[in-house]
Amino acid sequence: YLATPVDLHLPHTLAAAEAGKHVLCEKPMGLNTAECDRMVEACERAGVLLGVAYYRRFYPAVIEIKSLLASGAIGAPVLARALAAEYWTFREDHPFRWRLTIEHGGGGPLMDFGSHRIDILIDILGPVAEVSAYTDRLYFEREVEDSALVMLRHESGAHSTIGAYHTIGPPVDELEVFGTLGKVILESLNSGRMAVTEGESARTLDRPPHANLHLPLLEDFGDAIRRGRQPRVTGRTGRLTSQVLEAAYRSSREGVVVKIEQD
Repeated sequence: YLATPVDLHLPHTLAAAEAGKHVLCEKPMGLNTAECDRMVEACERAGVLLGVAYYRRFYPAVIEIKSLLASGAIGAPVLARALAAEYWTFREDHPFRWRLTIEHGGGGPLMDFGSHRIDILIDILGPVAEVSAYTDRLYFEREVEDSALVMLRHESGAHSTIGAYHTIGPPVDELEVFGTLGKVILESLNSGRMAVTEGESARTLDRPPHANLHLPLLEDFGDAIRRGRQPRVTGRTGRLTSQVLEAAYRSSREGVVVKIEQD
């Protein structure tokens, strides 16, 4: 299990694969898509599993949203919005200070917890076709952004936005999905409390995550090893989010809409 800073994910994965060890890697998977490709290739060549720790895919609330869309209960997907934010400052000697550096973290809140929200929206709405983004230093003098807003057009035509901020307090963790016939609102994704509107009908569902948020992901990875199958969140899955992250930073830097090429 690689819980090291992002810049070490590639060398540690290569070393583990060479030693014949399965790899469960923390998010984001790599500093860029090219690193992800090398990680996938090394693990496939060595015959070991590669998983990425996007544990929110296992949240019952996320699974419920996918079920509501699949059944047509809220119609076809149109728009989703994820916002994750907290007022985040670190003293110079804080052990997480590396998350505010390009060298070790690759970016700011977008790379860190924003990656989780991108992954969720890919899981719910499918692959991404186009990316537009702002990554700004609004209030802090840092190497990396303290505020990020990303807009996605998915291959299905649905739209989504992701906000990742170190400049908003108190903490926010919202997820909203709007369909042609209804919507789902979670004021706190980690609570699992869902306000569901289906046409003229409204109800509240409680779909809290496991008390140990990471355990379902770990159990899936362990089962994949025992059964010789792929984990639910593979390296190729994790690569999709890194591809969007890379496109978002390019979009912000160059002021362009970036098209995602699917393999």
